[in-house]
Amino acid sequence: MKRITAIAAIAILTIFILAGCNPDGNGSMTANSASSIMKAMTEAIDGTNPGVTSEGNTFKVDGFQAADGTKIAGTITVGPDGLTIESAELWIVKADGSAGPVFKLVSEDGGGQDITYDDKPVSPSSVPKPMTKEQGIIFAILMEGYEEAYDELVEDIFDDLFERYEERPAGTYKIEETFPHFQITGTVTVDREEWDDDWDDTEVVAVDISSFSFELFSGARISGSFKWSEKRDTEKADIDLVIENYVSWDDSLPITLEKVAVNASVSEGDFRNHDDIFTFDGSMSGSFTLHGEKQDISFTGKIVAEDDDFFHIPSYNLVINGESVALGHIDRHNQR
Repeated sequence: MKRITAIAAIAILTIFILAGCNPDGNGSMTANSASSIMKAMTEAIDGTNPGVTSEGNTFKVDGFQAADGTKIAGTITVGPDGLTIESAELWIVKADGSAGPVFKLVSEDGGGQDITYDDKPVSPSSVPKPMTKEQGIIFAILMEGYEEAYDELVEDIFDDLFERYEERPAGTYKIEETFPHFQITGTVTVDREEWDDDWDDTEVVAVDISSFSFELFSGARISGSFKWSEKRDTEKADIDLVIENYVSWDDSLPITLEKVAVNASVSEGDFRNHDDIFTFDGSMSGSFTLHGEKQDISFTGKIVAEDDDFFHIPSYNLVINGESVALGHIDRHNQR
């Protein structure tokens, strides 16, 4: 049995965000929506992309295709910070190359925006804004804090649980062991090790924990449910966790996850016989404090990552402190 990472895509996402390599997608929006165009713009102006050229603060876009499949063409003008979109005139580019509806954005005096799509007004509040560097840090800090709490849960409880059952005869066992400050209900399934000629060698191949509550230090608690299985070197897990009052000092940053809920399907497995492929499909939301300042965040979407070579978010919705934000360029293909 491999160690249950099952959240590696989140760790990779954190690395990309902190390195200034921000991802993008489109959530539940359709490809011809104003929201999708705003996200496509944010992706197009972040980094070097085919079909995008710049002169000063103006970007010329020629048939750029975003992560969600949206294609845009036209011009985008950004502010001095390089992030704020001050004006834009874009067309959806159809599959046959012809121009579709027109999207126009004009900044008004006082900081407002006038947005139209297909000659119809669009409320600026319904369109995500490009994520600022500060918001990117908030997002990454949440991911790091969650990863640390999850790792502690795995290392202190699940690893121990697996070791107690992995040498037993094949079968499904009701979890009866008790752990200090830990309540757990569920089953463990043991079977013969794959690719092993010795029928006496067994391993844990599935865990179905319908409920657990794990008390950590200083009143912190992790509770929820956890369903995990492994087959042919691929791990899959359905997690429904609530993390409360968890304090993290990773990199000397005093982070407290006040209450963060995670509900997702995650997987990790071999790809092309040498690379690991990671996926996260679900939601993470809640609040945390950094240096005593509270932050509220909600992320829903899908993340796909292959080692450090490929990173992609085909869909997402991200709200930070009440503001819907758009991430930047993704589809990263890095060189080793």
